[in-house]
Amino acid sequence: EDPNRQAIEAALHEERARQLEEENEALRAERDRARAEEVSGRERVITLAADLRITEAARERALEDLVGRDARIRRLESDLEERTAEAHRLNAEHRGVQGELRHAVAELDAARGERNDLRGDRDALREDVSDAREENAALRPEVELLRANTTAGFRRRQRRQAKRDAKPGVDTASADEAEVSSTDESA
Repeated sequence: EDPNRQAIEAALHEERARQLEEENEALRAERDRARAEEVSGRERVITLAADLRITEAARERALEDLVGRDARIRRLESDLEERTAEAHRLNAEHRGVQGELRHAVAELDAARGERNDLRGDRDALREDVSDAREENAALRPEVELLRANTTAGFRRRQRRQAKRDAKPGVDTASADEAEVSSTDESA
């Protein structure tokens, strides 16, 4: 009876050792998957941050261009006023010189057309800047969520693993089910 009992205990011990080894393999695989997810998440965060910086730089360039175009519009308007005043003065002094006046009026119309074109460009740039700001605002929550999920999720799995390692008689099937359900709830 004693040798049978020892043989049964040895078999049970070997079975338990095999189960623990399988659990360890599964946990190692889960750890490796978690590390891969974290690396992927970090790469995504880096990519999104780079995209955000590029968008910000483009927005800054667009704003600088907009300021330059506004200054050009002001110069054109000032030039337009000077030319108009000059045209009126010449017309008053030289009523017979109608051709020069017509030429000044044509320049005035061309300058107005250019001014209107520049204003249209300025308005389009403002819309582009607004769109870029909205896109930046939309990207920020995704970046923050990725940062939070990759780090927090990995740490949560580490804590659960440490608790399981500290309790030698834990039923892994129920622990895995509890982890899956808590992961589903957190998601």
